[in-house]
Amino acid sequence: MNTVKFNEETIDQRRDIIKSMLSEGVCTVTFTKVNGETREMPCTLKADMLPPQKVVEDEEKTERKTTQRICQFGVLTKMAGAVLN
Repeated sequence: MNTVKFNEETIDQRRDIIKSMLSEGVCTVTFTKVNGETREMPCTLKADMLPPQKVVEDEEKTERKTTQRICQFGVLTKMAGAVLN
């Protein structure tokens, strides 16, 4: 298992590295929650591991674009979420 620790990378560089790793398979992301707890979360962006997307017609979707979050799929929870905020 590869471990990546960030030090001097910009937020955009970190985001690109994490997205690349998540798109290749399951990664365990370790982060500190707002309440100070450390959490480890296995997650992925690999297309063949994601659940099918529901297509809802006539539904307006406001997409919040930010460079501080990466939407991912939690492998154990089977739920989508965001990391790196």
